[in-house]
Amino acid sequence: MSRARRAAWVPLSLLVVGLLGCDTTWPWATSPSGRAGLRALWADAGHTSTWRAVPIVGSPEADMVVLTPTARLHPDEVRALARFASAGGTVVMLGGADFANGRSRPWCPDRSEGPAAPGLARYREGSVHLPRRSTLDEVPQFGGHALITWPDGSLYATEQIVGDGSFICFADDALFTNVALAWDDNVAFQGWFLPEPSRIELIDRNTDDPTPTTALGAAATPEMLPLSLHLLLLFVVVALARGARFGAPRQRAEDSRQAFAEHVRALGGLYARAQMASHALHVYAAWALEHLRARYGRDLELDVLAARVADRTGRARAEVTDLLRSAAAAAAARPADADDAPHAALASGATLERLAALMDETTRGAR
Repeated sequence: MSRARRAAWVPLSLLVVGLLGCDTTWPWATSPSGRAGLRALWADAGHTSTWRAVPIVGSPEADMVVLTPTARLHPDEVRALARFASAGGTVVMLGGADFANGRSRPWCPDRSEGPAAPGLARYREGSVHLPRRSTLDEVPQFGGHALITWPDGSLYATEQIVGDGSFICFADDALFTNVALAWDDNVAFQGWFLPEPSRIELIDRNTDDPTPTTALGAAATPEMLPLSLHLLLLFVVVALARGARFGAPRQRAEDSRQAFAEHVRALGGLYARAQMASHALHVYAAWALEHLRARYGRDLELDVLAARVADRTGRARAEVTDLLRSAAAAAAARPADADDAPHAALASGATLERLAALMDETTRGAR
C-alpha cells in the first residue's frame, strides 16, 4: 500500500476505533452520587423504575414519583403531582426541586444543609447512615409527621398526608445514591420504605437511561453528532485528496543517486564524442573500484569483491568479475590523449556504460 493510501486510511481507522473500540457507558450512573445501584436494588426487590428527564405531562401512571434535586417543574406539573397524590400516589422530594412559580418546596418545610459530618439518623424500624447533617425546619402543619430524625430531635425526613396519598420530603438525596448502599442499614431502609412492589418514576436529569450503550449510539447523540460528522467529512476529504487515483499514475521522480548515474552516462557520451572514452573510463573505473572497496572491504581480492557485488545486485558472478577486471585494467593503464581507433572508443564507451549501470545497482541495493 502506498504512503498516500496509508495516509488516507488514518482518519477512518481513528473513527472506527473511536466508535467501536471503547466503552462509552456514561460514568455518572455508576459513580458514588449516581443511582444505577439504587435502581438495581429496586429491580431485585420487584419494583419497576422508570426514568424521566422531561417535565411530567398529566398525572403520572405510577405508584410513586421521586423528584431529585435536578428536577425542573412548571406550575402545571406541580398541579398534576397534587392530583396524583390526592388520588393515592406518593410523591418523594429529595432535597428540593426548582419550580417556575418561585416556590421551591410547595409541600415540604424549608431545609438547611449542615456540615459534612457523617452520622446516624433514626426511623421507626432502625437507623440510617448519612454523610452530612442536613435538616428540615419543621413538621408540616396539616397531617404531617416526622419520618427520620437526628439524635437531637431535628428532622431529616417528613411525611404529609394529602387526600389518599402523601408527600414525603427528605433534606437531601443522600439515601438515594450508590454510595448510600455501602451500609446495610441504608439497604434495609429501602426495604422498609418500599415494602411492596411498586411502579416508581424517577425524575432526574442525571441518570443512565438516556445514555447510549453503544459507541455508534453515542456518536449519534446531539452532543456528539457534529463532531462525528466533522470526522467523517475529514475522512472523505483526505480519501479524495490522497486515496484512490482518478487517472494514470505518473512516474515518480528518481532520487539523487539515480540522477548521478544518469549524469555519469551523459558525461561518458560527451567523452565518447570527443574521442576520449578511454580517459573517462580510466577516471570513473578508479573511482568505482575505490567506492566498492570502501563499502565491501579494502583488502578483498578482486574475485571476492566481484562475488559480493554479484550477491548484492543479483547479477551473475562471472559477468561482474569480468567487468571489474576490465575496470581494474582501465584504472591501472595510462589513457591515451585521444582514442584514435574507433573500435577502441566503442569498447571503452560500452565498458563505461556497463560499469555505471553496475554502480547504480549497488547503490540501489544498499539503500
